Amino acid sequence: MPTLFHEYRFKHEIETSPWGDVQACDKLAPGFYLVDTASHGGIMVEEARALAELPVEARECGFHEDGYLCFEEDSAAAVPLRELLDRPDWNPLYSYGCSRQMLESSVDKTLANVYPAYAASREKRVKKAKAPSPQKAGRERKSKVPER
Repeated sequence: MPTLFHEYRFKHEIETSPWGDVQACDKLAPGFYLVDTASHGGIMVEEARALAELPVEARECGFHEDGYLCFEEDSAAAVPLRELLDRPDWNPLYSYGCSRQMLESSVDKTLANVYPAYAASREKRVKKAKAPSPQKAGRERKSKVPER
């Protein structure tokens, strides 16, 4: 009788990939799959998810095949991994067996070397999201002025 791990690891919905027949498939997040073949692999993202959840700059680093946006494992997979790492609720420990900090360091080095335009665009997006809006900052300043 197969174990639960065996059923999860070897009974999967993606059977073929751009890199060959899928031998193992892990669901990283809804619509995001890490696939392994005999010789290669990568991350496959359902196209509808990619359009809804990945910025244009990230989508430009992948290629389309059979309803998926695909990112090969050697370097392009760092792009969807970085997007997942930007989600505070995503935990890489299950799929990667390492801490968030270790994976972030590796992913960020790859992006800086191989996809510098994406890395720069993402950095601007992250800084913009963290910065307080001018309207909110103005309201805060006004509220600190004592009334007479």
